[in-house]
Amino acid sequence: MSNFKRLMGVDFKSNREKIFYIVMTAFLIALYVIFDKCLTVLVSPILKTVSINFLPVIVAAMLLGPVSSAAVFCVGDVIGSTLFPTGGAPFYMLWVTYFLMGFVYGLFMYCPFVNKDIYGKDKKLINIAYFVLMVLIALIINKLVISLFVNTYIIGWYIDKANALNYLKANLLIRLPKNLVDIAVITVVAPLIAPVVEKLKRVK
Repeated sequence: MSNFKRLMGVDFKSNREKIFYIVMTAFLIALYVIFDKCLTVLVSPILKTVSINFLPVIVAAMLLGPVSSAAVFCVGDVIGSTLFPTGGAPFYMLWVTYFLMGFVYGLFMYCPFVNKDIYGKDKKLINIAYFVLMVLIALIINKLVISLFVNTYIIGWYIDKANALNYLKANLLIRLPKNLVDIAVITVVAPLIAPVVEKLKRVK
């Protein structure tokens, strides 16, 4: 049970660690809402929007684990879409997939073998390569399976239940470039912000 809690990031050894976890998760949720609603830009009909709203999610994944990153992604979108709606009712079923996607990020990026002193004194290229591999696996699951297929189907289901599958087929290639760009950007950004996360870990 203790190993499971450690993998989930909730094996608190003191009240200080628990408070840090709660406060940091809440802070990252707030950042997600701000980034998603204020720093999202429409760039083209193909790529659609460009945003840095992924940053709070992957920081939570690396720093606090899958439970926190799932909460940041899901609760952040719930708050953002409820308080700042952008046309139409929120897609409630997407909140479940956002929770799952956040959890997947944390499950791979918080893995003790990845999260332990990647950029520490005994820095090794193989550790960084392994970390990038874990990031890529998480992104393939999230962007090319959950986001591309499941979320697209859910959106089609909301628009027209009877033609949800047709909507999925029609929009796969349209949504694919955006997801591929997201994979490339996050794969580059995640190792770059890892040293900052390492410093935040010491605050705990």
